[in-house]
Amino acid sequence: EVVAPITFPVIYFDFDRTDIRNSEIAKLQDILDILRDNPDMKIRIDGWTDPWGGTAVNRRVSLRRAESVKTWLVGQGIDATRLQTQGMGIDYGENTASKARRAAIIEIKTKEEQL
Repeated sequence: EVVAPITFPVIYFDFDRTDIRNSEIAKLQDILDILRDNPDMKIRIDGWTDPWGGTAVNRRVSLRRAESVKTWLVGQGIDATRLQTQGMGIDYGENTASKARRAAIIEIKTKEEQL
């Protein structure tokens, strides 16, 4: 049986901010619902920034964005061991700064699940 991959919504942030915008809560609720419906699922939350600011600053901000999403999910009852975070730094491939300031969710699969 082929199962379609789950597509997670992207969480966007304001310039130089790591707090969750009210407009993103519905997307976080969607992620929460996916995790509750799939209790064995583990995810990685990748934080990203726009190109403004230095590399070290952007690495910290990107990690804090990922951690903000994790903190919100843990606050809603998701076990922290199911959530990994990673600060990716600057997204040079994104053509608009507002879309670069984000946290993206990736499902972590075991080798057996990938087969």
